[in-house]
Order: sequence, then structure tokens, then C-alpha cells
Amino acid sequence: MSKEDKESLEDIHFLSQNLFAGVEEDIHTLLNRVNNAFDEYEELRFSHFVEIWKEMKFEYIFRGRETFRETYELTMGILRMVKDKILSPDVNLGYRAAAIYSLYALYFKQPPMINVHIRLTLSDVKEIMAVFHHFHEGQHWDIIYCWNRLMSANAFHFSGASRLMGIEAINSFFINKDPSSDYVPFTNPFKSHEFKSQLSELSSLQSQYISMKKSLMSEKQDPSLSLLDEEFATKMCSIVESAFSYESKDTLRKSEEIGDRRKKIIDKYFSNTGGSYRQKEIESFKHPGK
Repeated sequence: MSKEDKESLEDIHFLSQNLFAGVEEDIHTLLNRVNNAFDEYEELRFSHFVEIWKEMKFEYIFRGRETFRETYELTMGILRMVKDKILSPDVNLGYRAAAIYSLYALYFKQPPMINVHIRLTLSDVKEIMAVFHHFHEGQHWDIIYCWNRLMSANAFHFSGASRLMGIEAINSFFINKDPSSDYVPFTNPFKSHEFKSQLSELSSLQSQYISMKKSLMSEKQDPSLSLLDEEFATKMCSIVESAFSYESKDTLRKSEEIGDRRKKIIDKYFSNTGGSYRQKEIESFKHPGK
């Protein structure tokens, strides 16, 4: 292997790959559609979930991964993502029911060679039991069955931490570097709901401050009281967001260049060896001495 190929492989190895691009949006769409179906039919039946699951072809969410590790980490992240939806305090009972059905379906639809368990901490168990108390009182037996089926299949891994801990969990292909989370989609932080809420609050406080300042000012204005731009918050956001947008485009361009180099390396490898990896393995069994 040439020096250029080795450098390209090193770039690929350290490239942060977002395995969850679009996954959270798809899960949110599934849960919302199922929740709307529950509202329409006024019942939390599993049949409504199955209809939307098949329509969205959601069982293919695990397909298209290049390595076992990618598939394993993706499956682990998806199960945790859906579990967190069940524990979310800002959703109604129908949305939680949709999340439980999704957890049930995704666990049993995961690739058989993966067998990822759902991690639960003590606090998770307490919160989930409180949720199931409402389902039991409402006699939603479909949900109770799905949960009992997961329990009987040993689907849960009870642990003291919600994520893997240890040296073996340091290296990751996830794009985020937050040690408290296994997945955070790579999105513009200035488009997030949290930032927009903070900006709105900051703008409101600034407007109140300017109004109070004007009411206290005399007819002869003191220049020292007008040093702050009235549109400071909005302009600050615009400047920083434009810089972030430029950096994101530059990162995307570099990622595409690395992807092109990886494709060339793979094509070069197979063109030199003649045949696919599977064909090579078959030939090695036929002619072990070669």
C-alpha cells in the first residue's frame, strides 16, 4: 500500500461519522403518526402502530451499514433513543405508547447477529413503572403484553450507567464528543429550539431594558446611555450563525473529499486482487496453499 493510501486510511479512521443522520427525525415522524392514529381511533391498539410501521418500511432502518461495529452502535443508539422517548416528561400517553411499541418492534427486528440489549438504570425502571401504572389502570393490554414480552425475552440490561463505560468505549464513530450522551445529531445549534428560546428571552429582556432606559432619560439624551445597539441580540446571532455556516460547508467539503479517496482505495484494492472479498474467501478455501 502506498504512502498516499495509508494517509487516506488514517484520515478515514479519524473522520467523525454521524451514524444517526436522519434517524431521530424518522423516529419522531413514526411516533407522531402513530400518536395521531391513536387520537383518531381513540384507542391505543398495536394494530394501528403496525399499519404505519409497514407503510414507512421502518424495518429497513438497520440496513446499509458497512461494518459490524457501525451496525452495533447504530442499533444501541436507536434503542436508547426510543427508550428516552418513553421517559420524556413533555409527551402525552399516546406518544409514550407509540414509543413502547417502537421499542418492542425495533428490539425484535434488529439483525440477529447483533443482539443489543436495552440499557436501564434504576431511575429508568422507576420512571417506566410509573408510566405503566397508567397503562394498567386504563386496561391497555396490548402495551402490557409488549412490555412483558420484552421482559421474558431478557431484552433489558440493568446497569448503573446509561452508556458503556471503560477504555473500550473511548473510540467512537459518533460525531458528538459529549461523554454523557451516545448520540447527538450534527445540526446547526443556532437552529435548535433551545437556542431560539434563549434568543427570544434575551431579546425580550433587552426590549424591556431599552424601554425602561428611554422612560428615565431626559429630553437631552446622554450619549453614554445609548452605547448599546437596540438590535444587538439579533445581529450577534446573525454574525455567529454565518461563521458557523461557513465552517459547516468547509467540513462537508473535506468529508466528501475523504469519501472520494476511500472509494478510490476500495476500487484499487479490488481491481488489483481481481474479484470481491467473498470470491477471494472462496478461492482461499479451495486453494489453501495459495
